[in-house]
Amino acid sequence: MINPSGAVKFATAAALLIGAALMAVPLVLEQDPPPAPAAVPASGLAPQPGRYISAWLPYWKADAGLASFTANSELFTDLTTFFHYASGPTGELLNRAEPGQPEAVVKQAQARGVVVLAAVLDDTSPGTMRQILLDPATRAAHIAGLLPLVDQLGYDGIDIDYENFAFTDGQASWPEARPAWVAFISELAAALDARGKYLTVAVPPQFNAANDDSSGYWVYDWPAIAPIVDMLRVMTYDYSVNEPGPIAPLPWVERATAFGVATLGPAKFRIGVPTYGRDWVVAEAGTGCPAQNLSSSVTRGGAELLQIAAQSGAAVAFDPATGESSFSYLQNFPECVATREVHVSDASSVAAKATLALANGTGIALWSLGGEDPAMWEALHQQTPPAAGSSK
Repeated sequence: MINPSGAVKFATAAALLIGAALMAVPLVLEQDPPPAPAAVPASGLAPQPGRYISAWLPYWKADAGLASFTANSELFTDLTTFFHYASGPTGELLNRAEPGQPEAVVKQAQARGVVVLAAVLDDTSPGTMRQILLDPATRAAHIAGLLPLVDQLGYDGIDIDYENFAFTDGQASWPEARPAWVAFISELAAALDARGKYLTVAVPPQFNAANDDSSGYWVYDWPAIAPIVDMLRVMTYDYSVNEPGPIAPLPWVERATAFGVATLGPAKFRIGVPTYGRDWVVAEAGTGCPAQNLSSSVTRGGAELLQIAAQSGAAVAFDPATGESSFSYLQNFPECVATREVHVSDASSVAAKATLALANGTGIALWSLGGEDPAMWEALHQQTPPAAGSSK
């Protein structure tokens, strides 16, 4: 996920080291016990004929992202703004959008027959959201603070993206956080359902219901929230962050997809698909290499990385095993040459994930709009979407 400084989502969410945390989880599919078939209500956000895409629209590239959406809106079931966040000791709802921007996006998307959701990021300090949700009174107050998104701004629903449980609070807190999370989702869903609105969640990968080190981020309790939410979008990206490697390797994505489809059913599940890549320095020759260019990785949009490949004459190679493309190039300085390795989710990579999703009767969720490989859209238009869906 990309922000103006190259971090993942917001700067405060730069700890989304999904790949680093899960590199220890084997990629062998048969190690995961098969989950029981899902028995959950149908989703009003199910893929429909011709529509199987969900996507986030970040505030820092809202204009470019909205242009991408507008040009391809017939592919979308829903669009999620990434403008809003919970902050401070009480989880106060704030936003980074320009004045009037949420209302304008809502109006434009709804006019195209697309559901518009408001993502809310947990931007509180470590442990704060857990304490808010543990207490029924503060949990209720927090829910009340979220409802103006649908009551006043006109959104069709809310997308909860509370990642601190996974990435800052520590696994030791999960047994306490897990039931508080489920209670929060249940109560927020009831409040939204009373208004005829949707509730979706964005979560990192989970692979089974054993709730141990093989399970991924089991704090989010997919089986418990499956009957409650309208959609779960799994953030199957950021596999490689500190070391060069694929952003969303296909076997890893397949594992989370198998558990998600079996647990929630295909109508409620979406495979998260990156539209970006990462650029690592892997070798240096000479002296005086600028320190700012020697970070562990630089996150860039797919279009920018492919432009670098074209300018440097690098050959971009697609690996069907990982479902991702890569290339290497040289960066020249006055007294230094840096060798850089790039892994990028380009049109071929996105198409591979879309093929996986549609083969499982589900859809994809793009992180994010704006800066993607332009050829991606033609590839997505050529996919064959599900034949049926439902509406709320």
